[in-house]
Amino acid sequence: MEANTHGVKIDKLLKEVYQCFEAGDFLGAEHLLDEAHAVDFENSEIQTAMKACGFWMQRLQKIKTVAGDEARGNYLCESWNAFNERYRDISEHPLKLGRMRLNIWVHTEALHYFHAQAEKTDDPETILQIARCHKELGSYDYAVKCYEYLLQKLEDKDVRCMAELADAYVLIGELKAGKVLMREALFLDSAKVELNKLKAPLFTELISRVKKECPITSPVFNEWLLVYGIYWCVLDVRRELSSVEYGNLKQMIYTSRSELAEGDSGGWLTPRLVNCYFRLMDHLEITESDRKEIEDIRLNIQLTAPALYNSSVRGAG
Repeated sequence: MEANTHGVKIDKLLKEVYQCFEAGDFLGAEHLLDEAHAVDFENSEIQTAMKACGFWMQRLQKIKTVAGDEARGNYLCESWNAFNERYRDISEHPLKLGRMRLNIWVHTEALHYFHAQAEKTDDPETILQIARCHKELGSYDYAVKCYEYLLQKLEDKDVRCMAELADAYVLIGELKAGKVLMREALFLDSAKVELNKLKAPLFTELISRVKKECPITSPVFNEWLLVYGIYWCVLDVRRELSSVEYGNLKQMIYTSRSELAEGDSGGWLTPRLVNCYFRLMDHLEITESDRKEIEDIRLNIQLTAPALYNSSVRGAG
């Protein structure tokens, strides 16, 4: 009976702690955690919550010394990334509810600073951060509007923005738009796509699956991500190329093949060439071109990256 009473009290205290987290009241949370720890000093959730509380108390003091609205917003977002990196694997408890409440406070507070900055200047980087915060808070429709506005505003295609808009499209159920835009972003400049900013399960599960085939530390991981995304029919929405795009693609294939013949010490030429082949094959199939040319491309893909074929055989076995 006493153990059950203690359990009820702990649950009540932790609920109040997480309410403090969401309000940014870490001093109040600290007092409640001290009380809970006195009741059950071996409770892993309490121990992890105390670490989290200490982490954010320090950041709350530090932010007072950071000058400027944009810098303060960035500091909070960077602190959130650091928090997740630090406590993802070593914490005794996943602190799921606590993290959710902390996430609300961090990104609501960051939005306050970014909106203040946006009132002073229409800086694209600030708008990007606003979109990211809204996506973190689950305001996907508003995030989509921010990303779309940003892409219209920028003269050159911003690959980061394209990929994150694709992610937001998928989160609101616009799968076709999300898939084609993600393919485009990864093809244009895969290295600039920030995978840790993606939240849609369609993409995060693909990333996890590709990790088994290509180490995440690989500098060409994003290039292979596109390869496997197409090969496994995850990024299965295609589009026809313009005549200029078609000509540029043929030149890219010729150049990549010539460079690959000299070796692929950096490891990126192989997936880049395969992605070019996939793009060309899509165009030819959509335009109902000669089947022999399409089959030749399939053969070239298998010859260029035989491990790709082997991995699909293993996965099917």
